[in-house]
Amino acid sequence: MINKITRKLAEKLDIDFDLLIDDFIDTSYEEHRWESNYFTQSIVEINQDLDDNIPEEWYGYWKTNTYINDYETGYVRRDINTLTRVVQKEREVIETYWAEVTD
Repeated sequence: MINKITRKLAEKLDIDFDLLIDDFIDTSYEEHRWESNYFTQSIVEINQDLDDNIPEEWYGYWKTNTYINDYETGYVRRDINTLTRVVQKEREVIETYWAEVTD
């Protein structure tokens, strides 16, 4: 099973890498950079509906490398050059807080 897809590998196999990152289904990481800029990682799903030339072993969910996203001007597609296979998992988060005491 392949766990990384690079822009270079996709081009070598004559697959349009930009097609793979055309539709983000989720954001896995976002950290404010400045003004409307954020360091971002997104999740994409690769499946047979995208292109018949995509190898079946590539089907699944993938996380992009970190890129700069601007909510006013967008992002530069060439900044995304690596996809890493991911699976969705759940985790429980415990929050600690202070509650007012009542009699």
